[in-house]
Formats: sequence, structure tokens, C-alpha cells
Amino acid sequence: RGRGGRWSSHRPFARGAKELLSQSLRVALAHRDRHIGDEHLLLALTARPGVAAEALADHGVTYAGVERVLWGGAGEAKAG
Repeated sequence: RGRGGRWSSHRPFARGAKELLSQSLRVALAHRDRHIGDEHLLLALTARPGVAAEALADHGVTYAGVERVLWGGAGEAKAG
């Protein structure tokens, strides 16, 4: 229940989801981006151990590879 006895629609994130968002934020800030985009979430998924990273790696998707494609290793996103 929420404040004042009313039901709250607030649903907290699971611990893993919070950690993924935190990692995504760190990636975004490292690239001087002002928002968390799909690319930041993908990089965070490749950086964390787990099923998602393993499935991506099985298809050749790694942190270094994604970063190279997105930023060309120079730190700035390539026009696309």
C-alpha cells in the first residue's frame, strides 16, 4: 500500500535491473552522453556476466566490438 492507505502503482526495479541501469549510466557518462540509450544498455549487457552476455558473445557481440562499431574507438559516436 502507498501513503495514506491507498494502493500504490509503484513497482520497484529488481536488483539486477537496477545494476544494469547503473552500469548503463556509467557508460553514458563515460561517453559524455546526457541520456541512457539503447547503445548504453547493450554495452552494459555485454559487460555483465550472465545469460545475456553469453548469448550475445555466442553471436560475436562483445563490449569491445560494440564500442568499436558505435564510437570507432575514438570515444564519439559515428554518424550513421
